[in-house]
Amino acid sequence: MADVQYAEEKPMDALFDQLDDIRNGMLSIKGSDQHPQPMTHFLDRETGVVWFITSRQTDLVAAIGQGATAQYTAVSPDQDFHISLQGPIIQTMDQKKLEELWGVMVSAWFEGDETDPDVILLKMTLGEAAIWSSTDNIAKLGYQLIKAHLNPEHTPDVGTHKIVDFRKAM
Repeated sequence: MADVQYAEEKPMDALFDQLDDIRNGMLSIKGSDQHPQPMTHFLDRETGVVWFITSRQTDLVAAIGQGATAQYTAVSPDQDFHISLQGPIIQTMDQKKLEELWGVMVSAWFEGDETDPDVILLKMTLGEAAIWSSTDNIAKLGYQLIKAHLNPEHTPDVGTHKIVDFRKAM
């Protein structure tokens, strides 16, 4: 459940906390004509890196090539916190990191184990994030919507929107 005040005061912490609770999102490559693809992310808070594990044979890996800019979007289970991440993404083969991230959820997608030559890590270094945190208070939401209905010039106040620039924050 999102905490609007926490997101307002500590947007990077709120973002990381929510990413810890969210398991999946949609990854896209800027400049590619491909649709965003569902992916499971692995956050490294200390370095500001989001890891993904996929097959070398995917169109996503082909679109990344030697490096690209990625966008990753996700929504909290309660649908009251929305995330959009942007940053450079590269293919990498860090066997130690792969072994650290490997588990039942990952292994279900591959015939082999973490030594499978088809497995590749994608490393997205966070550049910028946009977050939207909305209230879970139904009374406040209702009041704001009624107020906006009665006064077309009123914009409902049901949450916060913040931009986190990781180039300055990390």
